[in-house]
Amino acid sequence: LIAIVSNISAKTIGPLLVADILLLCMWTFCVHWIVIFPSLYAANRVLAILLTGFHQILHGTLVCSLLLANYRDPGYIPKDSIFDHNVSADICTKCNCVKEDRTHHCSTCNRCVRRMDHHCAFVNNCVGANNHKCFVLLLIFTTLGGFYNAGVSYYWTQLPANHNDSDRSNQVAVVSNAVTIAVVGALMAPFAVFHVFLIARNATTLEMLQGRAGSYDQGLWRNVRQALGPNPFFWLSPFHAAGHCPPEDSRALFPDAAKFSLP
Repeated sequence: LIAIVSNISAKTIGPLLVADILLLCMWTFCVHWIVIFPSLYAANRVLAILLTGFHQILHGTLVCSLLLANYRDPGYIPKDSIFDHNVSADICTKCNCVKEDRTHHCSTCNRCVRRMDHHCAFVNNCVGANNHKCFVLLLIFTTLGGFYNAGVSYYWTQLPANHNDSDRSNQVAVVSNAVTIAVVGALMAPFAVFHVFLIARNATTLEMLQGRAGSYDQGLWRNVRQALGPNPFFWLSPFHAAGHCPPEDSRALFPDAAKFSLP
């Protein structure tokens, strides 16, 4: 009964958390364009365009990473994909499938997930082989975006035109938004550092908890390429898949690992 209530709560809270994050991002966009950008543009057009452009890149990539981490199949193994229970392999009796190496069963999703890291309520999805990169980029850009937004907001408060403004509503909107986003960024920073460390070790959160963090270490370069993709130019792009991901529609019980490995 406790497990059922917990699963229902996770499935209910997850969409609300995703919606809250999207609303917070929308609030940030509105404050920047309606309040901050006009003052920056009046003071220095070139600087305003540069600061705003980088602001949109950070927060735009953050939103895309969130949506892709939520939308993408994390690496589910098809249910009822095994019919001979005499095979000498690790079988999940709940999913009736072969549990490949580094596969774990998620009690919230009730599915087996390849290279499962954990189930994250903030993206309302499991974090696994196919969306771990998007999740890590979400943490990184949330941290960078929070601090960058705070820095731009502080610069805005120092503009002479804003010191003489008798209407304090704009300052309240900017400062409250900057503090909120900076706090969120500061809270996400340790998680971002932790997951970058996991990438460097080619490990997952579950493997760290089990004391198997170094079991799949292939060296820093190969580890990073497997986690973020073979092309360094696309490491910070949530739209380019990671190097270790098998096809999302794979129905194979024992996929050829060499097919998905990097040179």
